[in-house]
Amino acid sequence: MQELLHDRYHESLNLTRLARAVGCHPSRLGALFKRESGMPIHEYQIRLRILHAAKFLATSDTKVDAVARVVGFRSKKNFYSAFRRLIGLAPSTVRRWSVPELDRLEQKLRARSLRGRNL
Repeated sequence: MQELLHDRYHESLNLTRLARAVGCHPSRLGALFKRESGMPIHEYQIRLRILHAAKFLATSDTKVDAVARVVGFRSKKNFYSAFRRLIGLAPSTVRRWSVPELDRLEQKLRARSLRGRNL
């Protein structure tokens, strides 16, 4: 399941589609995923998107709005909101980050999980 989310993080995958892909009932999948990762599937997917966005921003000159679309956000407002909630900074701030700073971000997002198994 996590492999599927990592491969398709940028796609709009609802619980029903994911459950069908892995052969499980949606409510069972949601409960199992939350128990194993410490968070709902949707939150896990948002964290993956934000992590990929941060890496993209730090390694390219692509505009923030374009990065938001590439990683799967349909709305600029939702992207900025999720970015600030998870990282505490504006997306443009990440442009100056180094690889070690991106690694710390990944660890920070991982540590916020109840069980630390996400991302």
